[in-house]
Amino acid sequence: MQLHTTLAPLHGGNSAVALGFFDGVHIGHQAVISRAVQMCENGLIPCVFTFTAGRDRPRSKRESPGILSEAYKLECLERLGVEAVYMPPFDTFKELDAEAFVRDVLHGALHAEVVCCGEDFRFSKGAAAGTAELRALCAQYGVEVRIVPPVLDGGKPVSSTRIRALIRDGDMIAANRLLGRPFCYDFEVVKGRQLGRTMNFPTINQYFPDGFIIPRYGVYAAFARVDGVLRKAVTNIGVKPTVGSDRPLSETFIFDYSGDLYGKRIRVYLMELLRGEKKFTGIEELKRHIAADSQRAQTLLDEAVRPELL
Repeated sequence: MQLHTTLAPLHGGNSAVALGFFDGVHIGHQAVISRAVQMCENGLIPCVFTFTAGRDRPRSKRESPGILSEAYKLECLERLGVEAVYMPPFDTFKELDAEAFVRDVLHGALHAEVVCCGEDFRFSKGAAAGTAELRALCAQYGVEVRIVPPVLDGGKPVSSTRIRALIRDGDMIAANRLLGRPFCYDFEVVKGRQLGRTMNFPTINQYFPDGFIIPRYGVYAAFARVDGVLRKAVTNIGVKPTVGSDRPLSETFIFDYSGDLYGKRIRVYLMELLRGEKKFTGIEELKRHIAADSQRAQTLLDEAVRPELL
């Protein structure tokens, strides 16, 4: 898959472009992306135009924590059949008006023949233009615009906002359904106080970076991918009220595994919340609950139908 971080011209032919931030690559986003991917049958390169967004992000995205990393976003797009991704920094094109965006970016750089987007797509400086302007301007260059209706779940559109709310509530079953895959993260494993080793439950510790969503504090049945192998696990997210932590972190006990994972990026998939975070009277009570949580997680994961895991 080609990755472009500038607006340099696309090589290899003309394209069908899916437009959007795609901050969740959820099932609603996948519907837009799949429409562009289908156009490869017509000889077009399936392409996504998105962007990186740091502090200088669109106003509508400023209070929205991430639900997947940029690296994982690219993995998801490639898995969906995308052959080229344009991911320039937002500030490199945010001042373009609608006409310039269509002329210079879609027509000039991406050689678009078809453009796909959702009904609520906005673009140009200050997000001043929508799908009506996109149709009118693209028509001047012979570019077809296909507006993809929202995907509904429970009669409501699937959105990253809904998914964030579900993750914060710990409702991973619903969040994963709307994502079309399990919610996951792959932060670096760091050294902790190693108390888990003294209780025969050694864990990997991962801190959530600034700007990334933190799920509801509690214990989750999980999977962890270690050296390409998917392993059952149980994960605690929170501040460890019994022993204390200076900030929220993820602690994962990986069943039937022993090894040094410090410094590695381990992907953890949260499948289902087992219970909320609790403060226990001491280490012995904590140890008993960890054993019970582990048994319950193993049983749940043995019986569960595994969804597609990336």
